[in-house]
Amino acid sequence: MLFALLLAAVPAFAESVTVRLDLSDSMRAALARGDMQGIALTMGGRTVVTKDETTVFDVAPGKAALHAILMARHGNYALEPNDLDVDVKPGAVVTVPIPWLFVTRSVTLHGKPVHGYMDLIPSNVAHGPSYSVPFDDAGRFGVPLPHAGAYDAQVWWNNRGQSASVAGIEMRGSEARIELPEGRIAGRVVDADGKPAAGVKVKALLNASTPRPRGGLAMTDADGNFAVEGLSAGTWSVTAADKPVRDVVLRDGESKDGLLVHVGSSVTVHLDLSDSVREAIARGDVKNVLVAIGNRSVKTTATTAVIYNVAPGPTKLRTLLITPAEIYALDPSGTPVDVVPGGELMVPVHALFVTGTIALHGKPLRGQMEVWPSAVSRDAWGIAVPFDEQGRFAFPLPRAGQYDLQVWWKTTDADGGFTVEGLIGGTWKLSAAGQPAEAIVLDNGGRKDGVLLRVGH
Repeated sequence: MLFALLLAAVPAFAESVTVRLDLSDSMRAALARGDMQGIALTMGGRTVVTKDETTVFDVAPGKAALHAILMARHGNYALEPNDLDVDVKPGAVVTVPIPWLFVTRSVTLHGKPVHGYMDLIPSNVAHGPSYSVPFDDAGRFGVPLPHAGAYDAQVWWNNRGQSASVAGIEMRGSEARIELPEGRIAGRVVDADGKPAAGVKVKALLNASTPRPRGGLAMTDADGNFAVEGLSAGTWSVTAADKPVRDVVLRDGESKDGLLVHVGSSVTVHLDLSDSVREAIARGDVKNVLVAIGNRSVKTTATTAVIYNVAPGPTKLRTLLITPAEIYALDPSGTPVDVVPGGELMVPVHALFVTGTIALHGKPLRGQMEVWPSAVSRDAWGIAVPFDEQGRFAFPLPRAGQYDLQVWWKTTDADGGFTVEGLIGGTWKLSAAGQPAEAIVLDNGGRKDGVLLRVGH
């Protein structure tokens, strides 16, 4: 499979290198089912996305590094080690071992599916690479893992409002169910005046010798109520707004309710929302506004929020919009503020929230685009925006104005056919696999079919 790209001039000579993928049966089956979208191979500045077990690269002779990325439906995974050294010369053949295991399972709590995502880490390492995977409304997920064995999971659900950890999950590739433990700690959080404290982060950390910390999390609701669920048997240290509360002992499946927690001084944050953001919240395009002061934060859809146990003095305030697809920082560097206990802060959230669809020839595209202001360099400022099967997108911009887009979607097939689309009128330079070809002149809305590109020596 080849990608035809619009590129600058490249060396006019190259050698053909045959890349063979030594796939595990599990990965081969995942590619056939469509659970794996393909494998991206990059070498010598050329990139090929393929499902085939043999691929030919045309790259400049000499030493080159081959980089492989596994492309699952929900994200990409880099092979370890990251690069293979290749000596590019006539007739060169390189084999890329991919013994990975593709795991399909589901996640439930109290027998009901959980919708969220989790991070998986091999149980036998204290610090190592993690593999993030979402699961759908039915709790189902599929993820490539470097090997079979036991993995620890940190599971998030309820729009990141709840979390629990599970240790020693055996990943063997068969369809199975991960049942979260049924222990829980529940109660209510109040402020210094005895009033309900909403949006407080309550954590429970297991007091045990484990390779990595195990814990659960919950956010208090408008009445200050919380429930940390998915907890195993053991002694759990409970904190609220990062302040210690008490230890709680749980047996298997036990619930401890009625815990009353007091928090200290607070800062009231008033959100000055633009009409665009206010409407996006009402539609559900924005799930939450996250406001962080120092190392304390709160998520809200209201115009007023309270953050507890904030240290007084100068610090930075950051504002993020959480959408169903992404999290967008409105002020990446943060805004300087001076925190006074019991004080109030006004936070302007004047973003422009943009929704729409992207189509080609009247048909929706699925992929992603990069967006940046036309007046600045693409490298200086930009955001990545996904669009779904219907071509729909929704994202915030710091201000109205003119922006440039780079849109990505698949346009090639397995028979060497290609279509470069979405072009305006002008003169375009073509290259394929690094080989420069003829220049193509297009009128606005015009097309040139039947272009033959040759690759090789």
